[in-house]
Amino acid sequence: MPLTPLVKGNLVRWLNGPTGNIGIVVDNPANGRVRVRLDAGETMMFASPYDALERVVIPAQTQVQCRVDGQLGTVTNVTTNAGSLVYDVLLAGGGSRTVLEGALRPADISDPIALLRQGHLDGARSCNLRLTATRLAFAHQFDSLSSLSNSRVEIKEHQVGVVHRVATSYPH
Repeated sequence: MPLTPLVKGNLVRWLNGPTGNIGIVVDNPANGRVRVRLDAGETMMFASPYDALERVVIPAQTQVQCRVDGQLGTVTNVTTNAGSLVYDVLLAGGGSRTVLEGALRPADISDPIALLRQGHLDGARSCNLRLTATRLAFAHQFDSLSSLSNSRVEIKEHQVGVVHRVATSYPH
């Protein structure tokens, strides 16, 4: 669906800002400038041709969250009306709702099973980082000697032999 120029109420993403920095066009562009109120709370001015902004279009079958009441749902249909997108949303609790684009945000799904069902898979680097973080968290919880390698103590050469003997002998 072809998108019209930015108008008041459009949902946009600031490309040069922090990840996920989404906001709403506050008023109709004038004099080659547009004001955007970001979800982080700040209002910013952008100059034409708006290369730093990207129009957010939420495709059908995407999980979303309504900003008014926090309800979760799934987009079933997208239409345009006077330069704005209008979404038909099937709510998780039952029922449906028609919502303007400024009142919706993509849902932040953290359930791994739900992410797999939607086909959202991370790369090998993200997976390895997550595994390493989990191993470190368990080591700090259940291994009393793991803190030696992660502490801010400057280890001296004469201490290494003593620590190795204590760590490898049983009982500790």
